[in-house]
Amino acid sequence: MSLEHLARPLSSALSSACATRRTPGWSLDSHLGNDADKACLAGLIGSRRDPALLLTASHGVGFPAGDARQASCQGALLCQDWPGPLAHAGALPPAFFFSGEDARRGPSPAGLVSLHFACYSAGTPQFDNFAAGTRQAPRRIAAAPMLAPLAQQLLGHAGGGALAFIGHVDRAWGYSFMWPGAKAAQIGMFEDLLCSLMDGYTVGHAMDIFGLRHAVLAAGLTEELGRIRNGRKIDHARIAGMWTALNDARNYVIVGDPAVRLAALA
Repeated sequence: MSLEHLARPLSSALSSACATRRTPGWSLDSHLGNDADKACLAGLIGSRRDPALLLTASHGVGFPAGDARQASCQGALLCQDWPGPLAHAGALPPAFFFSGEDARRGPSPAGLVSLHFACYSAGTPQFDNFAAGTRQAPRRIAAAPMLAPLAQQLLGHAGGGALAFIGHVDRAWGYSFMWPGAKAAQIGMFEDLLCSLMDGYTVGHAMDIFGLRHAVLAAGLTEELGRIRNGRKIDHARIAGMWTALNDARNYVIVGDPAVRLAALA
C-alpha cells in the first residue's frame, strides 16, 4: 500500500519539486519495489552516495513484549528481501531487515536527516495506543517505553551521527496518506515536510505540518462528537477511523535536534 499510495506518488511529486526549490541543485534518486532491498538501503547510508535527506516507506519489524530482540531490532525496516507472508513463515531472519545493529556496524551516517514511515520506527510505547476496544485494558507491548534502536545507532554512531531521525511511535497507519472516500493519496503532508527541509527550514519547523494535521483532525473529531451529542446517529466506523487517524498523526516525532538543517545547505 505504501508503495503505490505514498512512495511512488511522492517520488513523482518531488521530481518536479526539486527543480523549483529555493536552493538549487537538488536531485532525486528513487529505489522502489524490487530495488528496495537491504543491500540498497545499506549502500545509501554512509556511502559516497549518502543522501542529505532520506525517506523510507516500509513495514517496521515488531516483536512481542519480553522478546529479547526488541532491544536491538524493534522498529527495524523490513526490506524487499522479505518474500511476503505467503512465501515465508516463521521468524524473520536479520537478512530481511535493516536494524540498529546494521547501522552500528556500517559506515558513518554523519549529516543525514531521515524520515521513516514504518511501525515502531521511532519508538514503542509500553502499552498499545490503538486498543481494539474501549472496554479492553490496554495491551502491554514492551516492558517499558523504548526508543527505536535504529534511531539510536544512526544518531549515536561512533564515526559521526546523523543529524535527525523522524519516525513513528507505535503502529503506523494508512490514514497518514489515505482517507476513506478520497480519490487520490493524500501525500501533501509528507511533500510539504520534505520541500521545507530542501528550502532550508529547520527540522522542527518543517515538522509543524504534522502538528497542524493533528490539530485539524482533533477539531474534526470534536465537531463530530458535538453533532452526536445533538442527536446525530453514531457512525461507529467513522468515529473509529477519525480517532485512529488522530492518534496516528500525533505519533510522528523527531529523534535528534529539531534545530538542525540539512547538511547540504550548510
